[in-house]
Amino acid sequence: MTQEKYVLVVRNLKKTYGNGVQALKDVSFNVKKGEFIAVLGSSGSGKSTLIRTINQLIPVTSGQIFVAGNEIQTLKGRDLRRARRRIGMIFQHYNLVDRLSVMQNVLHGTLGGMSTLYSVLGRYPEERKQAVLELLDDFSLRDYAYKRAGELSGGQKQRVGIARALMQNPEILLCDEPISSLDPITAGAIMDLLSVMAYKNDIACIVNLHQVNFARQYASRIIGIAHGEVVYDGPAGTIGHRDLERIYGKQIPLAGNMLYSTGEAI
Repeated sequence: MTQEKYVLVVRNLKKTYGNGVQALKDVSFNVKKGEFIAVLGSSGSGKSTLIRTINQLIPVTSGQIFVAGNEIQTLKGRDLRRARRRIGMIFQHYNLVDRLSVMQNVLHGTLGGMSTLYSVLGRYPEERKQAVLELLDDFSLRDYAYKRAGELSGGQKQRVGIARALMQNPEILLCDEPISSLDPITAGAIMDLLSVMAYKNDIACIVNLHQVNFARQYASRIIGIAHGEVVYDGPAGTIGHRDLERIYGKQIPLAGNMLYSTGEAI
């Protein structure tokens, strides 16, 4: 199988921090366009490091990462910025500018595709503003377009974060524990939104999760990581007790659609 079949190819990825901690050990996997993948693992397993190496927020120690055929860790300057525009990032703590409006925060997702002058001056073409309003309609946020982001609830902030990522027109969405700060009902609404938007736009979505039930419900595929190594990579519907025990080092109940987690911070 060739790399051209995949929007993301990760090969023999290793990451060792300066203190000697080996966060990732020879991690390899491929991602097809439109796949919805949940990454499971205990705190400290390497999930966040993996997500952040893909778009080079964290440099790799060795290995290769190909985004749409481009080896991203070898790119610099304009070429790296162009490659990063293919990747939307959604953070656990939203990463919004609270003093700016919802409109301004979402428009920041288009900065990579604008001229330097527009970026510096913070001026946006009217058609982009209209595109934001149309997107906010889909997120039930149009009435909040000119409110400061700091005035929103946690669930609303995360929806703004997703809208900002989608404004890039990405091919890949990386979501680093996007629901861990939310109550179960709001978390379910956010997962609904991610699933619908990824499917609607044919975007590959990789979501770090602590909640096994959400992974089984929303993902088509689960990648399980333990101590920096991939110990499970397969369909979400077939993951079983032994697989979860390899991922977490303890027995985890499979409780249908019950709202439960692994006991990690959520």
